[in-house]
Amino acid sequence: MTDEFSDERLNEITAWLQRRVTPEEASVRLMEDDRNVIVPTMLQRIMEGVLLFCSGIFIVLLIRRIVSGPSISSAQSLRQWLAERDLSTNELWEYDTAGDSWENLHGECGYALVRDGRVIDFWMYAIN
Repeated sequence: MTDEFSDERLNEITAWLQRRVTPEEASVRLMEDDRNVIVPTMLQRIMEGVLLFCSGIFIVLLIRRIVSGPSISSAQSLRQWLAERDLSTNELWEYDTAGDSWENLHGECGYALVRDGRVIDFWMYAIN
C-alpha cells in the first residue's frame, strides 16, 4: 500500500468501483483506446516545431519534452504499474465516477487495487 494517498481519497475511489477485472482485460481495453490515438504525421511534427520556434516558446517546450521522457502508451503504463504491485493478495477493479460527472467536467476513471473491499492504491486513466 502506498502512503501517499489520504484515507478520504481512497474511500472516494472505493465508492466508484465498477467491476473486478483481470490485468489482461484492463490491458486489452487500454490497447483498444490507444489505437484511437491519432499520431501526428512527420509533416505535422515539422510544422509544430516551426510554429513553436517562431513563437519563441520552443526552448520551454523542448525542455518539457526532454524532462518528461519517452512517450509510452496507456496500456504499457498500466502494465508497468501492475508489475510493481502485488496482485496475489489484491484484486484489480475498474473505477469510474459515472453519472453526470463527465458532463459536469469532474469525471475520473482508472484502475484500483482492492484488498478486503478497500482501495489501497489506484492508477488514474482519464480525468476531465
